Amino acid sequence: MGLRALVSASTAVKLGFAREESGRIRVSDEFLRNGQDALEGYLGPDGVLQGELIDVPDLPVRWVDDVVAAVARRVVRPGEAVAESALNGWLRMFVPDAAFFHRHVVDTGVLRRAPDGARYELTED
Repeated sequence: MGLRALVSASTAVKLGFAREESGRIRVSDEFLRNGQDALEGYLGPDGVLQGELIDVPDLPVRWVDDVVAAVARRVVRPGEAVAESALNGWLRMFVPDAAFFHRHVVDTGVLRRAPDGARYELTED
């Protein structure tokens, strides 16, 4: 689908994401860069944080560790110790299987679990 199918050429020029050169419409490089940057946020492992609940079996295997780490970093702040019940509650905002996620982030070294298992914190600040 061409640019004209999305918006009229004159509207694209008025909005500043295209310009007219020699009678042809050229999409601005800045608009393309900004669009690419925005898409990259949705296409990589962090992109799943912007959608529905994250179910590990739906992920490409190569993304599992990165997605689990991204979720943990979203719900636990650097220097913060989080009770297991709070961690599970926050994880449930993103995932249906909070137990898998909190075990996996400990196994991969993203979170450190207190010896009594009651608190979690990020291993890196």
